[in-house]
Amino acid sequence: ILFLAQYALPCFIIFISMLIQIYHVQKIKSTNNEHLQIANQASVTILLISLLFFINNFTFTVIYGIELSGHILGIPLRDFKKILMAMKFTLPLINSAFFPTIIMLRSKHLKYEYIKLLTYVLKCPIARTQNMEQPKS
Repeated sequence: ILFLAQYALPCFIIFISMLIQIYHVQKIKSTNNEHLQIANQASVTILLISLLFFINNFTFTVIYGIELSGHILGIPLRDFKKILMAMKFTLPLINSAFFPTIIMLRSKHLKYEYIKLLTYVLKCPIARTQNMEQPKS
């Protein structure tokens, strides 16, 4: 159990940090109505990124715990070995792939540049990007 603490502890630290950050952003929002939209957007971004990390790392910890307990207790996991191995290596990659995507899609300017780049790379005639105005800085 102590061996799994090094994987589970960051999950709970991030979860608690997320709650503290959202509380402070909401507190600022309640005192200053000028930044209401920015505060809401920051809260959602913090929530999405923290949940992504929490879900991926917590699932990794559970999978690793199942694998470790199978070895300790002598439970044969041959049928699930490939699935556990694939999930163990795929979850950190999912976190790495979706983190910058969340950041890019939460910002209007980055979203515009991201869609423009994808349209150029894929050479797709997407009418929406041609009609879409570039956000003002």
